[in-house]
Amino acid sequence: MPFIVLLASTLVLGQSPALRKVSFADAMSSQCFARADVPSALAPKYDDIVRRIYLEVWRPENNFRAGDTVASVGRRLRSVADKAVTFSGVSDSVSDSLLRAETVVAWIRSNMEYWTELNQRPGKERVEWNKAENVMSHSPRPKGNCDGYSKLAVALSSAVGVECVGIGGCLRSDDGSLGFGGDTKFLQGVPWNHGWNAFLVGNKLLPADITGAYNYRETKFRTGYLGKTDGCLALPMDREEWEIFLGRHRMLHWNSNPVDTDPFTSLDLASWKAMPVNHVAALRQKLRDRDIARNRSLSR
Repeated sequence: MPFIVLLASTLVLGQSPALRKVSFADAMSSQCFARADVPSALAPKYDDIVRRIYLEVWRPENNFRAGDTVASVGRRLRSVADKAVTFSGVSDSVSDSLLRAETVVAWIRSNMEYWTELNQRPGKERVEWNKAENVMSHSPRPKGNCDGYSKLAVALSSAVGVECVGIGGCLRSDDGSLGFGGDTKFLQGVPWNHGWNAFLVGNKLLPADITGAYNYRETKFRTGYLGKTDGCLALPMDREEWEIFLGRHRMLHWNSNPVDTDPFTSLDLASWKAMPVNHVAALRQKLRDRDIARNRSLSR
């Protein structure tokens, strides 16, 4: 993974942080890969290609099965990604990386189960169980907590051919509260309670919070899937989805190393903590309604 300098940024606030909403304008957008960065040749067919990736991932031969390893799943996913790239008819490196990232995310969302009980175990035990190969050792499906999702994404991305790094930080709820418990660590006065990922796509950072996905294994969802995003779980994000992501996520660790600044946002930590995000729940529902309407129009 190339070394990426995390630069501190100064933001002149026009009003009190308590009165402001976080938005994509608060992001260090030169470093963030957004929907607008999808290459023009790929953009018109991007949603359809991603849908086809999920359909391929859901084929029985590509599902997780007992005895699977990172290597065995990686080989199958590389084949799926190669097919998606070929089908796209676009050969640039940005499009290639995007579709490979989508393949990894689709497989983990569709096959992995969150292991709630692991959070109650000692830290060393959690670290051990969240190693990618140990995540894959479970049956009938892989399981781990958010750190396990993140580590598996890094391992499968390497196998598929896209660069991905693990991120640790604070995830707060839609009402702005900083949830934590157990032996959660505190960095810079906020809980380190969550792990996610960032893909390197065209020298920009594309975040992926894979753990937050839900119901991708359910038959009802699979049969009805036409392009559901569920807010900030989409890759890549539009401006409204960025607003959800920036309001809820704060990076504290980059590839296991503590960081003082977050490359996704120009807001300092104190301003981020003080900012209310209770608008996020309403915005998320708006995006869900958008997706439902879109899927209905596509199913006619």
